[in-house]
Amino acid sequence: MAADVICYLPGLYKIFDEILVNAADNKQRDRTMDSLKVNIDVVQNTISVYNNGDGVPVEIREEGVYVPDLAKFGMTSLEDDVVGLMSKRALDLAGCLGKTVKVKF
Repeated sequence: MAADVICYLPGLYKIFDEILVNAADNKQRDRTMDSLKVNIDVVQNTISVYNNGDGVPVEIREEGVYVPDLAKFGMTSLEDDVVGLMSKRALDLAGCLGKTVKVKF
């Protein structure tokens, strides 16, 4: 096997870092968490992160918006056009990093 030089965009490092930091933050909320696993599958080009903690507490408002998403931006509600724009930008950024993007709403 020949070694290749691979360059990654700083944004890819930041996305991976954010996922790991969120998983580690979960340990602060849930002291019973004792497992954090990262799997990098070079054949399928996927990275999975798993922890056995409770996860982020989520409360759904009547309009179907998750409270942590709004709180992150200091907001109480979103206009439909803002939600659409944010979703499109998230897809644009994710699409820059690979051939496929899976988004669940």
